[in-house]
Amino acid sequence: MNFSKYFQDVDSAIKTVNLGVGSYVKLSDEIAVVSELSRPYINAYEQIGKIVDNLTFPDYSFPNIQFPTPDFSNVEELTKNNSKYGWTVTDETSIEFYFSDKLIGMNQKEMDRAFVEHLEANDYENLNRIKSCIISTIEKNVKGLMLQCFKCYEMGLYASIIPTLMILIESEISAIAKSSKINWQLLRDFKKESPKLDEDYLAAVALYSLNRFLKNQLYKDSKFYEKRPAIINRHWVLHGRDDPTNWTKADALRLINVLGTIQMLKSL
Repeated sequence: MNFSKYFQDVDSAIKTVNLGVGSYVKLSDEIAVVSELSRPYINAYEQIGKIVDNLTFPDYSFPNIQFPTPDFSNVEELTKNNSKYGWTVTDETSIEFYFSDKLIGMNQKEMDRAFVEHLEANDYENLNRIKSCIISTIEKNVKGLMLQCFKCYEMGLYASIIPTLMILIESEISAIAKSSKINWQLLRDFKKESPKLDEDYLAAVALYSLNRFLKNQLYKDSKFYEKRPAIINRHWVLHGRDDPTNWTKADALRLINVLGTIQMLKSL
């Protein structure tokens, strides 16, 4: 088809339309001329539409890509190892980091350094994620207190927030357990009220790591006339028997991380 000729014919037909007084050509006749000139092109458009309707496009499926996965054969060993030093599983901690064989054999100082560096890496990326999780789910009556703890942490006032974090941990555990008990009785109620996690593997490991730390370290019975526990202990802190000069940045972050684990389980 000669589209150039078509438009010339249409233009010529339209120009013959005289709308002035004394016109002897009816507008309807000219419209009929335009319509007749357009018919071949309308027919062509309809034919193209039929062709498109009959086209079949290939069905693309997602390619079968084998993604590399880390070796998690030592999950139980690493969970026991890490929670022994108070580093429990959270949603915000990279599982590749948490279950890395590099952590096996580290002493407390080395482990603390590794976790502090991980949580504060990339301008506190993982710590900020834990903060968001805690603030969004913590009990409303202690939310302001938790925000003050984060503010003090940012200011480097680590020792000042240790007792408060202990109180907040117990507050959140009692909220989940719906219990007015303390010490081992509170932990017993917490165990009863803990969510069933048969289908959530990571959460189940997180609960396991939390219970091990609470039972074997944080709430462990320790006589005040004996040597101070290597890992910060709730009884020593809240009963005024501990020496605050021993409290470190890692201790503050350790307890914040524990709160992150508690909130992870609380939100299930």
